[in-house]
Amino acid sequence: MRTIVKVHTPEERLSMRLMGERRTSQCLIRLVAVVSILRTLMIRVMPLAGSAGWWLTAVCFVPGLAVYGLLVLCMRLTKTVVLTDMLRAVFGPFGAWLLALLLTALLLLDGVASMTALVTLFTEGIGTEGTQFTLALLTGAVLAFCLHREGISRGAFFLRWIMLAALVVMALDWLSMAHVDGLFPVMGDGVPSLMAALRVGLSLSWPLILLLTAEPVRPGVRFRPVLPVLLLCFGVVLLTCLSLPHELLVTHHDLSGSLLEMTLHLQPAVCTLAICLLLLTLFLTIGGTAYLLTGALTAPMSHDPVWMPYAVVALIVLSQCLDIRMLWSFLGECGPWLLAPLAALAVIALPVALVKRRRV
Repeated sequence: MRTIVKVHTPEERLSMRLMGERRTSQCLIRLVAVVSILRTLMIRVMPLAGSAGWWLTAVCFVPGLAVYGLLVLCMRLTKTVVLTDMLRAVFGPFGAWLLALLLTALLLLDGVASMTALVTLFTEGIGTEGTQFTLALLTGAVLAFCLHREGISRGAFFLRWIMLAALVVMALDWLSMAHVDGLFPVMGDGVPSLMAALRVGLSLSWPLILLLTAEPVRPGVRFRPVLPVLLLCFGVVLLTCLSLPHELLVTHHDLSGSLLEMTLHLQPAVCTLAICLLLLTLFLTIGGTAYLLTGALTAPMSHDPVWMPYAVVALIVLSQCLDIRMLWSFLGECGPWLLAPLAALAVIALPVALVKRRRV
């Protein structure tokens, strides 16, 4: 009996380590994108679109995909693989800093939205004793133990199959209640409500751009990482429309009620599983937002401050001192405009990249 042990060279070990880091980073970005998109869909879009939500969701993906495609084109023209490097090649150091500040603002808003949703689920949905701020403080304290280096990204990577398995169980329960009539009326409550839903959902796919801030797992592949995010979000919305009638979908709830609407009609055990999955994904998303924000803000720097993720979480926690209704209203007003600065950046960068390529 022969035992063959493959000994990797130092170059192979380094390549395998880099590949693992890229996979965990991509997994975390996908999780943040899925949670952000579904949060907007379930809280903002579905109460307005109702049974039309399944096709309106696909329409809302188009602006984000268009901006994503423009940025990928700019990256190919400048022969770069990371968005920061592309903007540095086009605009110099100013471009890298502009992207860093822009992503910082976007991720901070998303982190505050996820924290507000998570804590409101505890206070109003589950009925946990405590104020909004004390529960946010407890969440931040727990997160503090997960922010060391790549801890949060590795946690999301190791939990991905468990989360997908829970989602499959939920999907099977939704399918048992599915009825084709749930897809009608196709126009929901009419054109005015559809236009209102389109307005609030126009920028919901902005987190897809985050996939361009990290090196791809496989060189040259840029559109494939986007597909699982889009298919997962569309599948959840489609199953929700199939299993719930239009009248329930357009019922206006508070924040916790909107988040729990798609879980309350499941079997009791599956409903409990769904709530646990919702809490887990929101928790990981808050930590992921802090991790990605730190990476985006320090990308133009030569060093990465160890304290920055903790400062970001502390800032997110402090946001819960504000009046929740006022805070959620402010986030809702900002929502339709989140993609606009990224779109403007892509439109300006494309002709400059073309001119620089011709000069070369």
